[in-house]
Amino acid sequence: MIRKILLPVDGSERSREAVRYAISLAKQTNASLHLFNVVEEQVASLSSENDISSFLNAAVSYLIEIESEIKEQGVPVSKAAKIGNPATEIVKEAEEAAVDLIVMASHGRTVLQSALLGSVSTAVIHREQAIPVLIVRQGVRKG
Repeated sequence: MIRKILLPVDGSERSREAVRYAISLAKQTNASLHLFNVVEEQVASLSSENDISSFLNAAVSYLIEIESEIKEQGVPVSKAAKIGNPATEIVKEAEEAAVDLIVMASHGRTVLQSALLGSVSTAVIHREQAIPVLIVRQGVRKG
């Protein structure tokens, strides 16, 4: 049974599609959503302490914006932001928040692009974990 859904968001339009899909799914299953954003550790390591604080503040501001949209739909929601490797932090957050499902966007890269650039969704899927992952592709119908 799905009671709590982790929804990693990154500000992209694909991520917004995942938000819309997750809201619809949460309504159908009476689940709550847990929003999550990760400031990449590579960005943070190249930045000053003030920049890191600015990145985290921007992440939290973005989460607050999405949170209010979700609340307007009548879905319970919580949020968190962290610094680190996105795939690693998503899996850790899913375990710590005791979610039943991870819903996230795919950025639609080819296999070659993913190999060269990396793919957070692919990395999350291939982690050793017991939590199911639902990938929302571009143009998905929400309900």
